[in-house]
Amino acid sequence: MLESNSAVRDLNNYNLKITIDDYMESMNKMELVNLEKEHYEDLIRIHDQIFPEIYISGREIVEKIGVNRDVFVLSEETELDAYCVLRYWENSDNITVEILGVDEEKRGKGYGRKLLSNVLDYIFSERFKSANLIVDADNEKAISLYTSLGFKIQKIDLHYTL
Repeated sequence: MLESNSAVRDLNNYNLKITIDDYMESMNKMELVNLEKEHYEDLIRIHDQIFPEIYISGREIVEKIGVNRDVFVLSEETELDAYCVLRYWENSDNITVEILGVDEEKRGKGYGRKLLSNVLDYIFSERFKSANLIVDADNEKAISLYTSLGFKIQKIDLHYTL
């Protein structure tokens, strides 16, 4: 109906959620590492390269570490390969997996899965009962990853421009 009125669909998001009941413990264990200050510039560079027009810049993420965000990273050598930003909500047993980013050269090698599955281990070993995230509906690889780890679609947001 909206399309017949010359509306253009310009953005679709899926809101996904995983609860402690849907969660499966990681089979590929790793020690979670917090982003260290020596890698702040790497995170800023990689984040702004992957997500140039997102609502939060790499520098803003770094500035909010310890306030209402934590950043976990995967680095197999000295370079930052992947990162996951968690956003905490005051007095809530829900947490947001705000961003999962994998360096473009490292995609398709399991870095995102390994990092996120271990982040979920951390989330559910703490006080959290659920985690949510938002993903572009066009990002089929990310949706496949998230649903394979137990996330379920809760809501679909459709945005139109007239």
